[in-house]
Amino acid sequence: MSEKTALIPVAAMVFTFGAAVLVFRLRREVEMGDKGERIWVAFSDWLVIIAMGVAALFVILPLLAEDSASSGRLPKAAAALCVVLALGWVPSILAHYRLILGFSRTGPRRNPEPTEALLVFLSALVGVAMFLIVFSLSKTA
Repeated sequence: MSEKTALIPVAAMVFTFGAAVLVFRLRREVEMGDKGERIWVAFSDWLVIIAMGVAALFVILPLLAEDSASSGRLPKAAAALCVVLALGWVPSILAHYRLILGFSRTGPRRNPEPTEALLVFLSALVGVAMFLIVFSLSKTA
């Protein structure tokens, strides 16, 4: 399997993971709305939404197009960004529910929770850094 075709399953896994997360999260928010609770898209869910968009637009589509100009360093760097964002969602959503780093907080949750916002921004920062590193170290097509 070539390096380029190996990226499609990675992006597809990120996209599939994101779709599963969003279905679960949207179902939960509908249930909360039915109970009269406040509904929202958790701040950490944006990591998954952005990862899905990047996977589709900057990894899968350019590689399927098989245009050498569009299938060079960008898909590899974008795939690295997607993986970091998807991985960053896990601790971020746990912080949203105060399951990590927020035990001392009481009362209604905010969107975002302070530690959730920190973890989301750290994930985005690491993702962008990974994108730049992979992009700069990758060979052109």
